[in-house]
Formats: sequence, structure tokens, C-alpha cells
Amino acid sequence: KLSISVRTVQQILSANNFKHNRIMKAKVITEAAREKQLEFARSHVNWSQHTWDLVIFTDEKKFDLVGNDSHISAWTEGGQRHTVEIPNYSKKGLMVWGAICAGGTLELICVDENINAQIYVEMLEHDFFPKWEDDLPEGYIWMQDNAPPHAATHTKTYLENKEIRVLSWSPHSPDLNLIENIWGIMSQTMYHQGKSYTNT
Repeated sequence: KLSISVRTVQQILSANNFKHNRIMKAKVITEAAREKQLEFARSHVNWSQHTWDLVIFTDEKKFDLVGNDSHISAWTEGGQRHTVEIPNYSKKGLMVWGAICAGGTLELICVDENINAQIYVEMLEHDFFPKWEDDLPEGYIWMQDNAPPHAATHTKTYLENKEIRVLSWSPHSPDLNLIENIWGIMSQTMYHQGKSYTNT
């Protein structure tokens, strides 16, 4: 029977060009969705800086009480990266909606319940637009993803009645939304060194 320590195995793996990396989470994206992403890129690649400055980027983010303190890692050879598909589980937390634009942060609203179309519209009507509408750039463009509250007829009717230009958004494209960087910074701060919480 061979007796060998974990540290020795790690040193041997490292010496043979293996690296210990996190296994990244990957979503399954259909070919049709990929084509829509490509079409989005083609149709917006020539937008001017001025036009992008008109875009109001919005998004929701759920911050779980038990955050990103656990991860899956693996030894990989030659700097390769691995991904694993992980199902979404419902966990207690706080839903936050935010909006940013070229001028900076606009608003951050905490919601005590899951956001549906009615709650989303009421939030915009009572909490966002009364505060910010006069300060938004003239001819602004509203960016929201294809989440059910955004794609609902109730929401579309509301935005149309306010004559708000909505940016057509390709599916499964969170990496194109600048506000994802804000969520990333907040998550790193909130869950630093595995910190978790007992209540919202």
C-alpha cells in the first residue's frame, strides 16, 4: 500500500502542467439563440457612442442569504477550462432592481417579493420614473432583458403608452448588459470570504 499526502499529489500535478481551476457554470444555448445573438451584434455594431449613451441598462438580481461561497474546482492540464451545468434552485434572498446609464448609477430598488409584470410596472410608475424621468437623456432607449415580467403584454402596453423606445434584446445575453458588472462588484463585496446572512 502506497502512502502519499494530498500536498504531494498537488505538487506532482503542478509539475506536470496541471492547474487547479474553478469549473465555470455554463448555460445551454440553442443554435437559434446563438443566431439571434449574432444578429443583435450585426445590427448594433455600427451604433455611435452617442446612441449608446442614450441606453438605460436595467436588470434584476437576486442576492441569496447564502451566497457564492461554494464552488466546484478541478485539476486541468495545460490551462484548459471546464464547465458544468448546474440547475437553478430557489433560495431565500432579496430581489434588487437597478438601472444605470452613461451618466452613472440611476436607481437601486429592493423588492420583498418575486417580480411579476404588475409589480414591475408599478415599480417603474411609482418608484423610478417620478424620480428620474426629467433627468433621463432626451430620446433615451430602455434596455431590459426577456424575463417574463418584461416580455408580458402588460409591461409592453405600459411602455408603449409612455412612448418609450425599447431596445430589442437577444436571448441569453447577460454579458452584453453593463449592469452585470455592478452585480459582480456587489456580490464580491457581500460574499467576501464566504460571508452569508440570516435575514434580508
